[in-house]
Amino acid sequence: MRLLLVGSGGFIGRHMLRTLARRGIGVVEVSSRTAGGIDPVTGTFARKLALDAPLDAVIFLSQWPSYGDLSTASQLWSVNVASALAVATAARAAGVRRFVYASTGNVYAPSFDPLSESSPVRRDNAYSLSKVHAEEALALLRPDLQTVCARLFTVYGPGQQGRLVANLAKAVLAGDPVTLQPRVAGVPDEGLRLSLGHVADVCDCLVELATGEDPGPVLNVASGEPASLRRIALQIGTALGREVLFRQGDSPRSFDLVADVSLLARRATPLPTSLEDGIASTCAALPDTPSR
Repeated sequence: MRLLLVGSGGFIGRHMLRTLARRGIGVVEVSSRTAGGIDPVTGTFARKLALDAPLDAVIFLSQWPSYGDLSTASQLWSVNVASALAVATAARAAGVRRFVYASTGNVYAPSFDPLSESSPVRRDNAYSLSKVHAEEALALLRPDLQTVCARLFTVYGPGQQGRLVANLAKAVLAGDPVTLQPRVAGVPDEGLRLSLGHVADVCDCLVELATGEDPGPVLNVASGEPASLRRIALQIGTALGREVLFRQGDSPRSFDLVADVSLLARRATPLPTSLEDGIASTCAALPDTPSR
């Protein structure tokens, strides 16, 4: 078994390399940090991509870092859509069987209900729209190439920076209060509810999607254990041995981000790591964390 991993230098990519090594799966790495990868300025490949080595599957993880900035929308589409299609069409020409694309749970329209693969998607947000366009374009390559769009929900784990769990840990360590936005203005609750995916589980799942039976074109990837922002923060406090301060926000939130993972349970392996264990492993790897 031999895979092409596009985006091997990113957070998920670095964990994926360890997963592939543990499983004894050969890997060809492509990263914006190395020659031949996606140009970190333009978001495109510098030259036409040709896949010469025999490959069984491709996992595409690359992301444009400034996805919320419309001033870089051309690069956003270049990475998320054009570069993904460039790799997928090259994979099809090379006779690759499976192409797994890292999409996002943020493609869904805001809702308080659990989100299934058939839930409405949103087109009023640049990042979400780029992922929707990529999913729709990749679907055109079926059945010649088995494209699978894995909608990842709130991936976290050791070594991550600048995302939800890492930011909450930073606030807890600093003694800053965590703001809980209520669902109804003036009615306190535990804040945003969301599904998470520990990076080790996500990597195992992506490898399964790349190597197992065809799971279909779109699949939610998340733990079956949704949690509130309050619960996540409290778990971080327990792992760090710190008190967690909270404040109720004034403005109500307009959605939760909870995945319906029933399709994942039928077509692949559910993500097994508990929130307690996942937060503990993440906090243990934080820099400047007091030893316990």
